[in-house]
Amino acid sequence: MGKRFVLLLILLAACGRAPTLRPASDLVAEGWDQYRLGEFDLAVKAFQQAAKSETARVPALFGEAQTWQLRRPDFDLKKAAALYGQILEIAPKSDYAAWSLLALARIKAIVPVDQPVDIAAVQPAFQAVMDRFPDHLAGHEAFFSLQALKLQTNSAATWHEVLTALDQFLQRHPQTPYASGAHLLRAHCFHMLGEPAKELQAVRQAWQTGEANPDNPEQNQVGTEWRIATLAEFDVGDFATAREYYHRLIDEYPTEQRVFLAKQELRHMDEIEAQLRQEPAGHKGGDQ
Repeated sequence: MGKRFVLLLILLAACGRAPTLRPASDLVAEGWDQYRLGEFDLAVKAFQQAAKSETARVPALFGEAQTWQLRRPDFDLKKAAALYGQILEIAPKSDYAAWSLLALARIKAIVPVDQPVDIAAVQPAFQAVMDRFPDHLAGHEAFFSLQALKLQTNSAATWHEVLTALDQFLQRHPQTPYASGAHLLRAHCFHMLGEPAKELQAVRQAWQTGEANPDNPEQNQVGTEWRIATLAEFDVGDFATAREYYHRLIDEYPTEQRVFLAKQELRHMDEIEAQLRQEPAGHKGGDQ
């Protein structure tokens, strides 16, 4: 009887203990897990609980802000903006502040699909990120986002302006992980300006910097290789470059659907060159 009484006391004491509190960092991790699963309400709940801890408050606020901004359906940009604003007040020099400022700029650039973005209205928001965090990846993304928005303008002067800005950026930040994207924007400018040789050079630079990017070692380059090959073949008439990149595509991506087309184009170029070699003899025969 005595032993049972002692055991009962132990069980009662255990039941009366306070529940073990989960670390705030675990709650933040749970929030992101729920976000990835599309359980947005559960994500918000986890982030809000984590935000009660001083140590996890900023990452939790950022997680909740991202959830309100990006969830579909039931997104709420006002709630997201307010949370980003709190981060800027609490930790103004942090990485979270840099990404929050960029998120606020992107929110300002959101317009209905049938309306153009007012570049003059949103440019100060992106410029603020670039000025405040010039060497941060958020500042780099702000720069490229702004240039991409400018390219929606059908103006040769704007295309030249963007080209100059991109060249200057690459000179200042030669190691940026966004170099490949920068060269693709340059290629777009040259395409709009009707300069296929320069467009080809820019796309090749995009391919080269994409291949060398350590942050994305498994980047699929099939689209860029196809673009280089077709641009070289049809717009520039550079069959040597076209062959090089058709062969690269065939060797590196043997299961890609465009391999069949690449082999067709290789045969097509061979046929064209064979015809060109025969033409001089044919013309001579016709003159006699």
